[in-house]
Amino acid sequence: LPSTASEEQATVLFEACGNPRPVWVMLDPATAACSAAEARAALEADPDAAARPFAAPEGWAPTEGALVRLRPGLDEMKGLRAGEVAVVTLVDGGPFYVKRLRDGKPEGDEMGYIPAADLVHGFDGMLPAAAALALATSDDAAMALVEATPADAVGADGRTPLHHAAAFARSAALARRLLAFEPAWAKRVDAGGKSAFELLPSTASEEQATVLFEACG
Repeated sequence: LPSTASEEQATVLFEACGNPRPVWVMLDPATAACSAAEARAALEADPDAAARPFAAPEGWAPTEGALVRLRPGLDEMKGLRAGEVAVVTLVDGGPFYVKRLRDGKPEGDEMGYIPAADLVHGFDGMLPAAAALALATSDDAAMALVEATPADAVGADGRTPLHHAAAFARSAALARRLLAFEPAWAKRVDAGGKSAFELLPSTASEEQATVLFEACG
């Protein structure tokens, strides 16, 4: 089952086998799609997982096909913005070329060279809910992880789930669900002093922008 499979497809197959994968395995886009049902089962098996940030394995280094993002402190490099998850597409003797990961697949122009020292694991310091919002995870599965995460729990970047939903241009419908769950997120700022509305990319829809603007006032 590809990571881009529908929520319904993932639910049918998970319920048939009934064995949830560990949360970070479940979220890996190289593995099968996850459903809200599997996310809830995985969190039942490991209740603390929702509030446990990802830590890259010791000695981790980017390789071709790896998920990466810019290290903390960098706002932009070669067109890649802070917080955007990308896939390494080419290793050229040290510097790397990458493509943004959107809708579960690399998209757009290749960006490079980016030195290895300026890249970290794509999930580094992220909570599971944030990683789900960055990937092609269904709205229902993302919400299952959000609802299991303490409202005041944030990753190293200080961003709430609403910040991540905005930065990764998730749907206006999902933004409404997040605001219904925790209205205070609309006015919360991240470690860089930005609200969710300020993180919307220029490609965001009118509806996405309106929902967040009206929420933050």
